[in-house]
Amino acid sequence: MVLQFISGVFYPFHQLPAWMQTTAALFPVKWMAQGFRAVFLPDSFTVVEPAGGWELGRVALVLGCGRPAACCSPR
Repeated sequence: MVLQFISGVFYPFHQLPAWMQTTAALFPVKWMAQGFRAVFLPDSFTVVEPAGGWELGRVALVLGCGRPAACCSPR
């Protein structure tokens, strides 16, 4: 639940302190939320993103790399 707050799910990501944004970037929840923002928000909202854009390439990379790791982990 804590990850959802620091990942921009319930609170605007651009208003979080820089150290909290950096911490959130280590977890996939931040990248899923960013992908959802890119889909549902208009392009004019990219100005409030810390990187100045949706970073969809990074979203795909982070979420794509996490998927094989989850499938191959021992149960």
